[in-house]
Amino acid sequence: MLDPIAVRAGVVDGSWLPRTARAIAHLVSQVTSREAEATGRELMRLPYSRSSIERVGHAVGAEYLSRREQVESKLIESCELPPGIASVSVSVDRVTVPMEEPLPHEPQGRRRPVRLQEETRRKYGHDISPRTEAVLKELERASKGSGPRIQRNYRMAYRATVTMHDREGEALHTIRYGRMPAAADSLEQLTHRDVHRMMERLRDDVIAIRRRAGPVPVVLLADGAPELWRLFEQHLNERQLGTAPVRLVDAWHALEYIAAAARLLESREKAWPGTFRRWKARLALMNYAEARRRGLPIGSGAVEATCKSLVSVRMKRCGSRWKHQSGNEILQLRALQLSDRWEAAMPRILGPLRKPVHIVTSRHEALRAAA
Repeated sequence: MLDPIAVRAGVVDGSWLPRTARAIAHLVSQVTSREAEATGRELMRLPYSRSSIERVGHAVGAEYLSRREQVESKLIESCELPPGIASVSVSVDRVTVPMEEPLPHEPQGRRRPVRLQEETRRKYGHDISPRTEAVLKELERASKGSGPRIQRNYRMAYRATVTMHDREGEALHTIRYGRMPAAADSLEQLTHRDVHRMMERLRDDVIAIRRRAGPVPVVLLADGAPELWRLFEQHLNERQLGTAPVRLVDAWHALEYIAAAARLLESREKAWPGTFRRWKARLALMNYAEARRRGLPIGSGAVEATCKSLVSVRMKRCGSRWKHQSGNEILQLRALQLSDRWEAAMPRILGPLRKPVHIVTSRHEALRAAA
């Protein structure tokens, strides 16, 4: 049965008002549902159960994913660009995320009982922490065949940034993007599709920024991984951008590698002390010196910081594990926050849920009401 009030208000997940659902999603994208529940009760706002908080937060994330392409294109066209943009950089990198995946099927009778919990209890007695006790009980259930048999595997997630810089190469504003690893049964296909869509989004962002800020130079920054540079070559080349981008291996990655080599040689007395300092000076004479003279960035610090702020702080907490869909919902909401896009994005995400409602009457009732 249609609820006209709910349709007119644009409720989320069947019964939650948009402003409440938005506030819950904001909390869940920062902390776990357990911590969000405690925070809401302490502030005497959002006094809802942990399960409700988690369900509504993911529902808002699902709404965003369902119309992400349209929302992101509108955000870049309507955002207020910082003054003094002199260059735009694009960085892409990867980071591991703990994923929950089913264990490979084992024939009946092939499972071996888990002995770890017996040995641990015998060794430590009553000094086992509650967390360890919970892990041991889960191992016991798995060894007896009760409950789902899962494994926690680390898979590669992609993260990317589009950063606007001033004439000194300092960052003015950064837009952050992320893509979760795909499900284990379709890892290659889904990862390929999601990552290429992200690269297309980066390209469209750069084109939109240059159209509004002027023909500023574009810098592509990444470490030395060949697959990252292949993505750049496919999606952010001169033909697609309308300008030849400056391609630079992140300077700090390069310095990290030569520093390790210099320490090794000096420790074995194969090189004089100060080798790293001399190598660093020579490195600066390469393309980095020309980039600095032009006021262009030479380091991918924005995407490295995104690794921690976007992924590690929320997605790699102790004991956490994610599925592709639920993890993606949280990751995308968090990217909106860290890109200062939350206020602009939420009306575009939840607004389509609101629909006009009109009272329809028969012609006879309308004539009688007029009389």
